[in-house]
Amino acid sequence: MNKSDSERLAAVLENIGFTQTENETEANLIFVNACSVRQSAIDRIFGKKKRWNKRRETGDLKTFLLGCVLPKDKPKMEKAFDNIFDIKDIVNLPEILKKSDIKLKQSKKDGQNKFAPDSDYFHIAPSNSSKVSAFVPIMRGCDHFCAYCAVPYAKGPEISRPARDIANEAKKYIKQGFKEIALLGQNVNSYGLIRPRWKMVDEKTKKTYPPESWVLDPKSSKPPFVQLIEEIDKIPGRFWIRFITSHPMDMSIDLIKAIADGKNITPYIHLPAQSGNNEVLKKMNRQYTIEWYKEIIKNIRKYIPDAVISTDIIVGFPNETKKQFQDTMDLFDFAQFDIAYIAKYSPRPGTAATHYDDNISLEEKRRREKILTKKLSEIALARNQKLVGKDVEVLAESIHGQIGFGHTREFRGVKFPYSGPIGEFVKVKITKANPWGLMGEYVKR
Repeated sequence: MNKSDSERLAAVLENIGFTQTENETEANLIFVNACSVRQSAIDRIFGKKKRWNKRRETGDLKTFLLGCVLPKDKPKMEKAFDNIFDIKDIVNLPEILKKSDIKLKQSKKDGQNKFAPDSDYFHIAPSNSSKVSAFVPIMRGCDHFCAYCAVPYAKGPEISRPARDIANEAKKYIKQGFKEIALLGQNVNSYGLIRPRWKMVDEKTKKTYPPESWVLDPKSSKPPFVQLIEEIDKIPGRFWIRFITSHPMDMSIDLIKAIADGKNITPYIHLPAQSGNNEVLKKMNRQYTIEWYKEIIKNIRKYIPDAVISTDIIVGFPNETKKQFQDTMDLFDFAQFDIAYIAKYSPRPGTAATHYDDNISLEEKRRREKILTKKLSEIALARNQKLVGKDVEVLAESIHGQIGFGHTREFRGVKFPYSGPIGEFVKVKITKANPWGLMGEYVKR
């Protein structure tokens, strides 16, 4: 999601005459697109502060901060940056730069990104960083308020884009030759849903929501996200559809069946569990039980047997006992995750969990992370080894030297000797498997 936002930021800067550089020391402007989910990400920003300040003092550098920034972090950040703004305000970037005494360059004549200051930043055509995969954000913000998470405070409530705008953007990328469309949102499967607490009923007209802009077929009982993904699946062309991230509370059987039946929808599902214990889930305010989560896993395995399921896990959440951690270990055995992003709990100022005592030692958190990673590697290796000797379809995404890199339809990483064009669907015979990826040989057509 941050990459997608950065592509739109880059497009605005390019449109007013600036060019990108990969060398930080050459840059006159540095934009930091922050992530506040973990304290370590914020700490890395402060780690660069001293180096940047030397150049800022000479007038050689201006720095800007956007993205996921907690209100409590802003006073400290203001000393390290010339300006802090929200991603939705990039439509006003020329004015923001002028306030920082930056002389703007000549705008490009085509004006593809000329927009009114009050326009939606989603309408900015991004400067795509990949020629193979296109990021398509479908919403921003989050309404779940998990106890450990800063996103609702930094990004605000869920706001969904009109479905037709999303479908048209996807169609444009497919016509341009992109082979993978990645639909992005903090919680994509709540796209277009209205939480009961919002009470979104117009008192004058008595019109209820979701509005027609989110629902492609008002007569359908399917959730708006399912309607959206099925609509994109109908677009002519050879391409894959991915989406991330799904919240278990909003994961529906309709979506699972849509993935199973879809021609282009890939069988990769990222479904953050965070813990395998009900008491911990309740303290995290995850709003579902482990029994609910396991039922979703059962349905995925029933309708999509070859699906790859990934998850997020927090170890060492306040008061997590060894027995509760064992429940998470047991969940790994049950779910057979192929991928897991395991984080050691760290408190974030302003979130509900800061009221809990962070009473699990760092040493114990590291121990649990190590044990869980070992469990994951054993499961992932066993699942990957089943593909050895088989031919799989791979989307060739990049080449380094004579080695091609890509992913299978199920999002397994593959590297193989290859010197052909990127952005092609190629056949690869798997010769070796490890827990985190596959190796193979290119099978000529």
